[in-house]
Amino acid sequence: MMTDILLPEIRNYLDITWEDPAQDKNLLMYIEWGISRISALCGAKTEDFTENSAAKEILFDYVRYAFNHSLEDFERNFQNKINTLRIYNQTRE
Repeated sequence: MMTDILLPEIRNYLDITWEDPAQDKNLLMYIEWGISRISALCGAKTEDFTENSAAKEILFDYVRYAFNHSLEDFERNFQNKINTLRIYNQTRE
């Protein structure tokens, strides 16, 4: 599953070096939420999140905000990147 592929990279991005199954469960949930939200906002494709892409970068930041209980600030702080990705995806189609 894509979330399992992304989990080690997300853990590294967040500098999580300890093992905590409960925390990993939350991170997996945040990854799923982020993929769903970014896909809805930007029209990102599934493969965009496993490749080194703008969608993956935004996803990692989404998870960082979720992990820090700050999702209410995410869309406002990343509006430019979200709009850029949306435009890119629209022109790609």
